[in-house]
Amino acid sequence: MSIRIPASGLAILALSIFASLPALAQNPVPQLFPQSQGQLCFVRQYDAAHLKKLPGQKVTRILASVVKEKPSSEGVWLRMRLQLRGENRPVDVAAGCSWDERANVDTAGKRVFSTYRKNEGFVCIATFTRESAEEAGPVLFDIPADGKALLLHLDDEIGLWVETNPDKKRKRLKLGKDDRVFRLDRTGDSECSALIDQVRID
Repeated sequence: MSIRIPASGLAILALSIFASLPALAQNPVPQLFPQSQGQLCFVRQYDAAHLKKLPGQKVTRILASVVKEKPSSEGVWLRMRLQLRGENRPVDVAAGCSWDERANVDTAGKRVFSTYRKNEGFVCIATFTRESAEEAGPVLFDIPADGKALLLHLDDEIGLWVETNPDKKRKRLKLGKDDRVFRLDRTGDSECSALIDQVRID
């Protein structure tokens, strides 16, 4: 016995099914870069009180620049300058990134970064030089739609940018147990000018 559902009923049924589906994550790049290119600059400075509570944290200051270089490019470049506890000279990291709905999901369906609770975000691969084919470590970050903060997630080690290393050798920085998640606040673009000039990826 077949049951005929009126057209109006089908429409209501379709709408109810659609409404029950999870909302698709929206790519924030067009909103973050309304001119299709540009940069966002973020910084975090940790004070002595914070560092005393977390002796395993090596990073005392982190500066990050997210740059969309060309209107035709879908990706962005992440540059980071890390000041480390007990070191006079900071170290630099550069990573090519793209936004992905499944940035934090591996091929087996498991989370790549357990500290990151969402699936979508900017997934990055650090590099030693612009021409290098050797991967220098994964990075994951998220920027809210208002662009006022950057939530950064790192692995236990990350490759450093060769050109700003004094000896020009490929090195990997082993991070402390408390160097995995950082929240940076938006600052003036001029604060990232030196980082962009010195970490040349063009």
